[in-house]
Formats: sequence, structure tokens, C-alpha cells
Amino acid sequence: MEQARFVRGRFEPPLMPMTIWNGLRRFGAFAAITILPSLLAGQPPTDTLLIGDGRIGNVIMGMSIDSLYRTVRRERTRLIDRFREGLFDPAIEIRLVQPSARPTVLAHVTMSKCGLVIGRIEVYDPRFKTASGLHVGSTLADVRKQHPVKISNEEGLRAYSDDLPMTFELAGDHPTAKVHAIAVVRTSAPARCGSR
Repeated sequence: MEQARFVRGRFEPPLMPMTIWNGLRRFGAFAAITILPSLLAGQPPTDTLLIGDGRIGNVIMGMSIDSLYRTVRRERTRLIDRFREGLFDPAIEIRLVQPSARPTVLAHVTMSKCGLVIGRIEVYDPRFKTASGLHVGSTLADVRKQHPVKISNEEGLRAYSDDLPMTFELAGDHPTAKVHAIAVVRTSAPARCGSR
């Protein structure tokens, strides 16, 4: 059986045609160029940047707190008490880029039949986008082009629609007002304990 060998300072594995070996080396270079810089900069890969039904990236409504810690790494989180209406109101701040003055995502903790789980999720990072491209920094006019939203001033100025699982927190109610946070407030997925 042919042994692995070094040729001109390069490793050549046994029984592997050079065309396959060179292809693997090129893929490695491609991965290093496209994926490593974002990982080194603390940026999540693009497939984790979607805001959708019951989720912001890999943070999913109904997931357990332990699952959240495994998903985003506990050292990037901080448990806080928002103390809204004078009551204990726990939430978990998630910072995907350390250090950061403002959290990337805020995951509210709620009680369910499965125990403590993630409820409402808010995102403040413009890299996260809806399937239609809306993100923190979009304007109210951008949102209205895609959805028939109403404006509410209850618990802060926001745009919402009954057909959307999310709300857009706004800096004002004029067309050029910017979205400063997007909150995912409901999911169509049925609750299943231990599935997330």
C-alpha cells in the first residue's frame, strides 16, 4: 500500500489523484477567504441572519434556555431583569460581537408548559434581515411598501400588522423614520417540549 509522503514541502495523501487533492485545496482556500474573515470578526455566517416566523437567526421562540446557551455560547450572553411594570421580567442579552455597548439580540424569558423558554425576541443589528430585506435601519416607508402596517404608541412607537409575526420599533411616525429594532412576537410552530 502506498504511504503518505511529502513532495516539495507539501503533503500528498496516498491513492488520491492530484486533481482531487488540488480541488480540495482550492475549496479550503475558498472557505478561508469567504468564511474565516467573518468568524474572526465575530460575525455569524449569513444563513443565521434571517428574521422570520418565530425566529431571529438561530434564536427560536420556544427554545429552552439551555438550548439557547448551547446555540450562541453562554459567554456571549447576560441575564438581565427588565423590571417592567414593577415585576420581575427576565431577558437574555446576546452579543455576537464582543464587546458591544448594545446587545445584538434580546431574548425574553417566559414560562410555558415546558418550563422557562424564549418568548419575544428583539434584534438591534442591521445585518439581520427579513426574507424581503427589511432590517434595522429601514424606514417606515420601506416597511409600508411591503406590508399594510398600522402605527401603535403602546409600549413605544411601532409598526405592526395582523398578518406579520413581527413588529418594527420606530424612531418616529413619518415616512423617513428609521426602524431601530425588530421584534418577533409570535410563531406558527406548535410548541413541543424538548424539541428545540
